[in-house]
Amino acid sequence: MANFKKRHHATRFNDPGVRDLLEKMPESAPLIGFGTGRKKVSVDLDAESPHVLVSAGTGGRKSVILRCIASQLLHNGAHAFVLDYKRISHQWARGVPGVTYCRDIADIHQALIRLGAEGHRRIRLADDLDEDADPTAIGPRLAILLEEVNATMKQLARYWASIREPGDPKTQPGHRRPRRDPLHGPTGPHARPARRPVRHRPLHRRTRDA
Repeated sequence: MANFKKRHHATRFNDPGVRDLLEKMPESAPLIGFGTGRKKVSVDLDAESPHVLVSAGTGGRKSVILRCIASQLLHNGAHAFVLDYKRISHQWARGVPGVTYCRDIADIHQALIRLGAEGHRRIRLADDLDEDADPTAIGPRLAILLEEVNATMKQLARYWASIREPGDPKTQPGHRRPRRDPLHGPTGPHARPARRPVRHRPLHRRTRDA
């Protein structure tokens, strides 16, 4: 992967007090929203689960929640891969530094293969590091936003069937999941839900590149 530098982005908030709260949140635990009694809703990507699944009906603000999480991770130096087959859900990400934005199936296919290779590289590198080594030595945190999971996976399978050559595996490479990632447990393009289902209130209206 290329070297990534920490970049800052400007965000507008409905509640001016949220900015101060965000500054106090751990880098690994982005603030998702507020529950009953203004209780903070967050998932620690290191201590709880590296995967977050957002499930809601049409108009449920799923894309807003993903944008909220991605904005915080980008602010703290992560690199985001936004796989937006729907094409309209994450237009904010187009041209934003630190974001690889893909909306065509061919580009999403290549991005998943690239991410798979990077994951294996990091696992091999982690095997050679001491237990007390700085995790950032492996590389920046990677945030992968996969919009419309079911529809995207179906299109990926069709795309692979159309370009597969004799001798290639039947299953699309970016769709296969290894048995186990020793760092985070089972892995693959399928998101895994957080431990507790929560009700939320979105934090902000929109994000733009500063």
